[in-house]
Amino acid sequence: TDLRTESFPTGEAGLANLSAKCTEVIPSFPFGAVIRNFGAIRPNTCYGQMVDGRWTPEDKNIPGFPILEEEGLFSLIGIKTPGITCSEELGIYMADKISEYLGLSERNPGFDPVRKSIPQPAKMPESDRAALISRNPDFGEIVCRCRQITRGEVIEAIRRGAVSIEGVRRRTGAGMGRCQGGYCREKIEKLLTEFKQGPSTKLSQVTVSGAVCAAAESAKESGTTASSDHYDFLIIGAGAAGMASALAANKSGKSVLLVDRNPSLGGILNQCVHDGFGLGYFSENLTGIEYSKRFSDLINNIVSNSDDEAAHSSSTMFSFALSLNTTVIRIDPDRRALLSSKSGLRQVSFDQCILATGCRERAIGSLGICGTRPHGIYTAGQMQKMINIDHLDTGHDIVILGSGDIGQIVARHLAMNGKNIIAMVEKEDHPGGMKLNHDRCIRAHHLPLVLRSTIVEIIGERDLEAVVVENLDTKKRTTLACDTLITAVGLIPERELIADLLPDGSMPPWLHAVGNCDYVHEIVDSVSLESEKLVESLVI
Repeated sequence: TDLRTESFPTGEAGLANLSAKCTEVIPSFPFGAVIRNFGAIRPNTCYGQMVDGRWTPEDKNIPGFPILEEEGLFSLIGIKTPGITCSEELGIYMADKISEYLGLSERNPGFDPVRKSIPQPAKMPESDRAALISRNPDFGEIVCRCRQITRGEVIEAIRRGAVSIEGVRRRTGAGMGRCQGGYCREKIEKLLTEFKQGPSTKLSQVTVSGAVCAAAESAKESGTTASSDHYDFLIIGAGAAGMASALAANKSGKSVLLVDRNPSLGGILNQCVHDGFGLGYFSENLTGIEYSKRFSDLINNIVSNSDDEAAHSSSTMFSFALSLNTTVIRIDPDRRALLSSKSGLRQVSFDQCILATGCRERAIGSLGICGTRPHGIYTAGQMQKMINIDHLDTGHDIVILGSGDIGQIVARHLAMNGKNIIAMVEKEDHPGGMKLNHDRCIRAHHLPLVLRSTIVEIIGERDLEAVVVENLDTKKRTTLACDTLITAVGLIPERELIADLLPDGSMPPWLHAVGNCDYVHEIVDSVSLESEKLVESLVI
């Protein structure tokens, strides 16, 4: 079978064989930690002959690696695995061969063999990184949070020729981290769209010149790479848990720095247009947006008052500081944190740190589903944001894998907007989530629920065409035509930032996880209440 397709499908037998081999080598191989599977092909030279004017290959491979030349055509097909190791020497060899063929006896003295790589702030010393951000603030804005790839790197990749998300990924590594593009995909798409509409100052050329190096040297000589302040509480994440924690700390008279990588307060609540929030905290039935606004209004008022006080005071200490569009890239054991934004690198010290970073969604690549990787596959949270914040349209015929709360809520919203929900596929013998959502979503909108089943194959080249569903009990398989697949297969607490601080699994006394990054909560009201209680226990 000719498997040469644009998508490089992964075969079911191949995945099973690979899993078995991994288990032989590492019996306790953590398949649950896999974030991606992929398939690829490579040319394989074989013997053959001309039959009736057509080249007919034989079922016999050519050992070794032939280099063929015929009237100016040089063939290096079939290099296989040693290609990376041999590539430099092969390049030199072919340069000589081509020069000989063209009759060139001398090298071009103006040829520059060095192509400067795209700057990688995450791999730079802090002084160099601070200098680069000072010269180009785009290198301070983190786009891919998993691998700390910046907006500047993505822009430079686009300027150098990337025309797709895949092109940016290959040039920068954005989207290859643990969330597999769940956070950065949309940001990269926007930058690609901006460039297609015409390069602007936002997408200007980036070069690492002597000016940056000089700035870095100056920073090294002065011994400073970032500004530094001290706070009683550093709170990372401005969703429900972070906002409640910050308000509680401020109420207790403590100085607070609230940091979030998004441009606004509220976190995931901002994309929740459905109600069901606030019954336990406000005794009112609110949408997620309304619930968030109750807290964000209080914070914005406090920040505004703090700014007014600072304007009439010589003190540099703010009782409450808010830093949005900012990513905490490191927390050190000496209770210092390094923050990155377009304003530059900033170092802060603190007495207590509260991690309120929420969860990330489990991506499709981690499920070991065979087939292709076409467009049209999203997590439930991605779809929710696309519809409710970005106001983008979706496909019409939709299959949803998983029947938890967020899967049901998204399915209901799509059904209300005229989309065709073909099936909600659930591996258990009952739907997940709360009974309230089951009644309001599945039953009220007559959503087709397929129990004790899962998706085993994805079909489609560039765009999704269908999925294959298997009954886990009977093993019967059914192909469902669709143009959109939404996955709602679990949340993973976002705690990688503090992984190095937990050598024995326990947190130091000054570090605390709260909200969904501690454990996944069913309702947001309990997140707010637990966050307040945590802060109260720390300020006694």
